[in-house]
Amino acid sequence: MMRWNKGKKEWLDRLQVDIILLLLGVIVAMVSVLFSGMTPGILAWRTIFLTTGTALLTTGFASLLYRILYLLPKERVSIKLWCERRLSNYGEDAYLTERAQRIDVLGVACRHFLETLAAPTSSLRERILHHGVRVRVLFVLPGSPYAQQRALEDGKVDVKDINKDLRTSLGLAKKIHHDLQNKIKGGVDRLRCGTLEIRVTGHCIYHSLTRLDDVIYWGLYTAHKPGSESPSLMIPSTVPSVHGDLTDHFTKLWSDAEKDGWVVRFMQGDLPIFNEKMEGYLNPPAAPEAD
Repeated sequence: MMRWNKGKKEWLDRLQVDIILLLLGVIVAMVSVLFSGMTPGILAWRTIFLTTGTALLTTGFASLLYRILYLLPKERVSIKLWCERRLSNYGEDAYLTERAQRIDVLGVACRHFLETLAAPTSSLRERILHHGVRVRVLFVLPGSPYAQQRALEDGKVDVKDINKDLRTSLGLAKKIHHDLQNKIKGGVDRLRCGTLEIRVTGHCIYHSLTRLDDVIYWGLYTAHKPGSESPSLMIPSTVPSVHGDLTDHFTKLWSDAEKDGWVVRFMQGDLPIFNEKMEGYLNPPAAPEAD
């Protein structure tokens, strides 16, 4: 249903003017019929009223047709700047996340989101357990080539810094698994449970992405500053070209990580599973021995 904004109100006001022109044209044309007789004066008045009525009808009809075919108000939906600096907007993002039913998150580390989910009083975790919320999280595998590339772009002196962040995210994922396991063992209505899946990828992710139901928040990554200092754009589903491309981008990365990149699986009431193969990424690799 279209919202009655100012533009639509103006359109309706002008439409009313067109209808009034048409009605006046009909009335004036009908008045010309009342002039009977063939005297020059009567014929002159009849011609004036008939011509005026015809002109009003023509003008009103042409204006009405033009307004319907070319000026019919449409929903003005576009890509919007959501924030200029993502780090300063985490509070608003968390507010929106707490209200969504379907959530997809893609980022280098997704640390802030995972911290929210791992918090002792996480309402999002409770909504997964009791209100059917579905969550998918995908971040970069520690030690992957893209992690090194992103470290340089973020201005980090050592790639170890970003790998530390990624290991922290894996640790948070393990904690979330443990918390869910305890909650399930404590007893929940499994029919009301949602799902949570966490995966990692070694591929270049190009940008961050958070999909909350039908809206995507597209976080830019650039080569000259950290992603947390970069802007984010809001992409509604009514911009299908961009929204569809971003959805397909996430789907492809997510599918590629299904076999070897899964970290946590919690599927509607079943006991959550942690991929033991990820244990090897939780600790930094041992330093090579000196000769």
